[in-house]
Amino acid sequence: MSESLTSCKDLLRVIPTAVDMPSSKLAPTLIYSGTRRKTGEVLEVLARARGEKDKLRVVEDFADGKFPMCSCTMALGLGQNWTRVRSVIHMGRGDPSAVGQMIGRCGRDGRPGLAIIFVEKTRTGGKNKVSQFVSPNDNDPRHAR
Repeated sequence: MSESLTSCKDLLRVIPTAVDMPSSKLAPTLIYSGTRRKTGEVLEVLARARGEKDKLRVVEDFADGKFPMCSCTMALGLGQNWTRVRSVIHMGRGDPSAVGQMIGRCGRDGRPGLAIIFVEKTRTGGKNKVSQFVSPNDNDPRHAR
């Protein structure tokens, strides 16, 4: 990521503008965010890249194949089996099992899918290096318990 996760601007690097690629050529994509607020921020970035869309019909239009991308929380994918989803983008860190569920929404027709996860380079107060997860002696068999 080169921008802050809060800005969602890194999406502009992976989503072509409407001038560069018509909507009919975009891979059907779900963009997951952890909160409604973040979902709204993603929608603002998409609108900048692709133009305004009627937000009330986005989910229905996505399901009908009229709209190539949908910004959503995990709740959208529950109970859905959309075989047209080719790509899933996850914004930010999340519970690994939940992220796995979201990524599993693409490629359900047996064809390859693409998953992209945007996370901060460093997280304040978090573990940001492998060495912070494993102490030097954890992998040494001489220190096995």
